[in-house]
Amino acid sequence: MKKRITQCFNKAAATYHQAATLQTTVAENLSRYINGTKAHRILELGCGTGIFSEKLFKKFPTANFMLTDIAPAMLDVCQKKFRERKCIQYACQDAEQLSVNDSYDLITSNMTLHWLNNIPNSFEKIISKLSARGEFIFSLLGKKSLYEWQKICDEYSVPFPMPLFDSNYILKNLFPLLEVKTELIKMQYKNIQEFLQSLKKIGAHATPEHYEMISPAKMRTILRKFNQPIEISYEVIYGKYIKP
Repeated sequence: MKKRITQCFNKAAATYHQAATLQTTVAENLSRYINGTKAHRILELGCGTGIFSEKLFKKFPTANFMLTDIAPAMLDVCQKKFRERKCIQYACQDAEQLSVNDSYDLITSNMTLHWLNNIPNSFEKIISKLSARGEFIFSLLGKKSLYEWQKICDEYSVPFPMPLFDSNYILKNLFPLLEVKTELIKMQYKNIQEFLQSLKKIGAHATPEHYEMISPAKMRTILRKFNQPIEISYEVIYGKYIKP
């Protein structure tokens, strides 16, 4: 699965920034969680093309940054975009298998953690990289996301072609110090085809292992029936954890 995720995001590196409307909206919302935060060493997990990175640079102009992503093509975009900036390091890493040796005052992740296989275990590893009183601030998609697309898949008896998002509320029970806020964002598309194309443009169309692809005939039927404006829901979970 991780290999397919990497391949999809690599292919989308050229189209991601312009197509990532939801990610940009969530990045703006997430940036409010770091108001008042003081940090000199910052780690970003899943930096993509730098949508949230740019907000971090503005808030912490003198900090040292480590930007990471599982897709090397995404990191290449960041390196070219931010080549004039100093104090930035880059590492091609899976957020689930962090190998950084340093500790950080602030670790951030915008719209990435829902791609991990085991969010609670990964969360434990991530907060171990925080310095004392360090903060982990993140956003990720919840289980109510893409409800309308799931309903269409059920109606046509085809498997839902996206990884099922984990039940993230378990984190609150495992980590009592975690602050969690949930928001439902609805995006408008002119038809189901535009929605599916938007997923491809940002690399968010990686399918689970052993997924049986929708047949061309059935896909044509779906595209014909839903060739009108459609609303798609995204459940966004914002979290903030401060290490004791």
